[in-house]
Formats: sequence, C-alpha cells, structure tokens
Amino acid sequence: MRRLTIPILILCGTLILTACQPSTQPPTPIPMSAAVAIDNTVIRWVRSPEEIVFRIDVSGGASDSTIIGKREVPLCTIYGDNRVVWVNELGAFNVEVLYDRISDEFLADFLVWMTVNQRVYTYQTPEESEDGAVIESVVINVNGIRHEANGFSGWDDEWFTSTLAACRLLSNSPVLFAPDGAWLTVEPAVSDRQAPSMQWDMPDVIDLSARANAEPVWITGAAVLRLWRLQLTQPSRFQLVQDSENYAIALQVPGITRTSPPAPR
Repeated sequence: MRRLTIPILILCGTLILTACQPSTQPPTPIPMSAAVAIDNTVIRWVRSPEEIVFRIDVSGGASDSTIIGKREVPLCTIYGDNRVVWVNELGAFNVEVLYDRISDEFLADFLVWMTVNQRVYTYQTPEESEDGAVIESVVINVNGIRHEANGFSGWDDEWFTSTLAACRLLSNSPVLFAPDGAWLTVEPAVSDRQAPSMQWDMPDVIDLSARANAEPVWITGAAVLRLWRLQLTQPSRFQLVQDSENYAIALQVPGITRTSPPAPR
C-alpha cells in the first residue's frame, strides 16, 4: 500500500506524537476536488461522521451497557467523514486519544491494502464464538458491504499488529483529543479498598449524588475535561468520593467512544 511503509513510519509517528497539543477543533476539511476524484473509482464509502468505514479493536471484556464498557475507545476507527481516531498507549492505565482527518487518497489506498495485501475478506466471523470473550475484531464497510471478522477467524498476531499499526499511521499530523462536551453517567459504588478513589473536587459544577442512577446528562466546560482525564489515566474500577459516598462514572463522546448517544442539537 502506497505510503504505508511501517518500519519508517513508526519512527516518524513517534516524533509526531511528542508534538501533539490538546484541541477541540476538528481538522481542516478535505478539498472537494479530492472527494470527486475518489468518487469516480470503485472505492466508495458513506460520507457521514457517524458511519464506521473501518475499525480494528479488542473488545468483549465488559458489556457496552456497563460503566466500564461505556468508557471504552476502540483501538483505531475510520469514520465516513475521513476522521481517523485511535488510542495511543503511554503506559499502564495511561492512554491518550488522537485523531486526524485524512485525504480520500490515503483512505482509498488503505482500503485497497486491506483488501489485496491483508486479504481481510478471506477472514470470516465463525458462527459460534465465545460469548463475553476478549477478542480481536475488524470491521470494514465499503461499497455498501459491511464485513466483520474476529480473532476466531484464523489471523495470526502479526496480521493484527500490522493492521493496527497501519491504521494508526495514516495520519501525518495527529491531534490530541480533548472533548468540549460528553454524556455523563453516574452510578453509586460500593467502597473498594483495592480500587483507586479520590475526592470529587467540582461538586458545585457536577453534583454526583444528584446524577446517580439518572439518565446520561450532556456536560461541557472544565468538568468534562477533568473527568475525561481521569477516565484515561486511572484503572477501570476507579471511584470518585463526594460527601463520603462513592461513585463510578463514565463519559461517552459521540464519534470517539465505542457507544454514545448523539450530541444534543
């Protein structure tokens, strides 16, 4: 695949990541001339920010309906508006979410590479898979055909690793994602000495006791950034304490976390 020479780009990607700065602004849109050129080829995808064109992930450890499951950001996703969103692991319980908007040419090249070089369509999800198993998965959605496969379909570790690296290295100028709004879910939690706990220091902005067991609420401002940072840098069972009560929280960000209601209009 053109421009996806992994050994060289790994070094370049490392240098780029050190320069990332937080931003809530979307990358510059792709020129329409590029979109028209690609639309005349056999590679087509639904051009919607909600549409998943490609996703590679490891999932199944926690249900999407749980607090932990709601927080999860897939390893690398490409959306229909050409955004690529991926997780950069900095260390134990410490990750950052990066994103960029890539050109139609880059995306089309990647999809061809997945088809020809990686032979993604030769891998099928078996009819019988282990429910709840932590498993590698791939989704590709091109030309009106959504194809899914998982680790039970027969690929090896090298195949998955090289595919994930290629997805993450599509960007030339990654941006550190910092949400300006997100859906907050709060649940009461039983105090757990083995789970990190910390005092919630913004009760005047977000009253956790008032939000517990309520429907998700859209929040903005400093509180969303504070909670987002905690979500990315703490073990999954971390708890917040307010008025001697413990709470578990989850932020869902449209177009970033695996599941989320759409942003309010």
